Amino acid sequence: MSDEGPLCESCAPRPLQTCSLCGRVRRVNAFVATGAICSTCYDRTHRTPCTRCGESCRPYEVGLCTRCVLEDRLSQLFDEPSEGGRLEPLREALLEVPEPRSMLGWIRRPRVRDLLLQISAGELELSHEAFDQHERSRQLDHLRELLVAIDLLPKHNPRIDRLAPWLEEVLADASARHALIIRPFATWSVLRRVRRKADRKRDTEGGAKWARSRIRAALQLLEWLQQRGVELEDLSQVDIDLWLSTGPTTRYVARDFIAWCRARRFVGDIRFPLRQPTSPSEVMADGERWELVERLLRSDVLAREIRVAGLFALLFGQHLSRVCHMRVADLRVEGGTVFARFGRDDLALPPILKELALELRKVRGHAAIGNNGEWLFPGGLPGRPITAERMRLRLADEGIVLRPTRNSALLALAPRVPTPVIADLLGLHINTAVEWSRRAGGDWAAYAVSRAPGPTEDE
Repeated sequence: MSDEGPLCESCAPRPLQTCSLCGRVRRVNAFVATGAICSTCYDRTHRTPCTRCGESCRPYEVGLCTRCVLEDRLSQLFDEPSEGGRLEPLREALLEVPEPRSMLGWIRRPRVRDLLLQISAGELELSHEAFDQHERSRQLDHLRELLVAIDLLPKHNPRIDRLAPWLEEVLADASARHALIIRPFATWSVLRRVRRKADRKRDTEGGAKWARSRIRAALQLLEWLQQRGVELEDLSQVDIDLWLSTGPTTRYVARDFIAWCRARRFVGDIRFPLRQPTSPSEVMADGERWELVERLLRSDVLAREIRVAGLFALLFGQHLSRVCHMRVADLRVEGGTVFARFGRDDLALPPILKELALELRKVRGHAAIGNNGEWLFPGGLPGRPITAERMRLRLADEGIVLRPTRNSALLALAPRVPTPVIADLLGLHINTAVEWSRRAGGDWAAYAVSRAPGPTEDE
């Protein structure tokens, strides 16, 4: 291809070639007299004033910059007089994104465009009830969180809100007799407990998983009893012991269901044992763990959020659910030292890690709207952090499997740090910290002795 000029972003093939200006092998954006140039170099060398606002830019359309084109596209989508200006906050939020080019691509998607047109025409009411009745899609979820972030919809908890429809889907496939028992247990015991935690702002991603596991286990127990010809009121200790011994350990979560049944005298005096904790079966060799630490510290290819989240797990044994819900305020700078708060006390970060953590505070995430610096690990949905599952998958893609690395970190820390201190610093329950200390061969009682006042020199 010898013709000079830019290549169409939508239809032109963009081969990999060496840029004649920066020397890097990248996708060709244009051909000029000196040869092929990449997008970055083209933007830097071919900037002209926008014919409307005068800003120096790479024209997007007929001499207009991306922001002016975005303003025209939004004017076509929103009819302000018919809505009395009610949608003006949405229009302003879409217009003020830092990267107008990405927003132009987003509103060009057919589903997004249809949703915005329905909202503009008043066909889709701005309420969670209306969104619940609409066919669910990723575009709908994203738009819904965007409307929450700009206060056009009240705050909600999507993971908790989806539990009730999920319950009805599960019970639709169950027998009427089983549904008659499971529905009140799920509604008044499981879902009620999860909602109470959410109201106290203690909701985590695990809350919805916790609820689903309890409901599934209860239904599985009833189906197992039915296959054996045993009615719930005839349930015996032998049945429970046999059910637990012939299946996976996830069956132990049915303990909540049996306790609920006992309280209502649906079953007799059944003792449902607690699942006994086991020693960590997956532990990474300490040398291998430090190799991963070195890689995350030194890599200039991995994203900062991947490096910091992985180091928090590798060095301090942190759960991803806690890491992903960290706020920018959980990092504190004092006298050149950066402190991270995982538990009740602040933990000083190593010098090489503190620079990464400080740089991470500037990252806004993939969602251009709503991630206003509250979350340390912002996610793709406006106003929400990245999910632990998404972070886990990104770490796994880099060869970092969390369970053995976290186990290895805790086993390394437990014998070196007094148990009460490690509990406060890492946000562990004291019983959990004691258990890790025991597994590592430490004795936290020695800490109490070391803290007791000893004899003075005068005595």
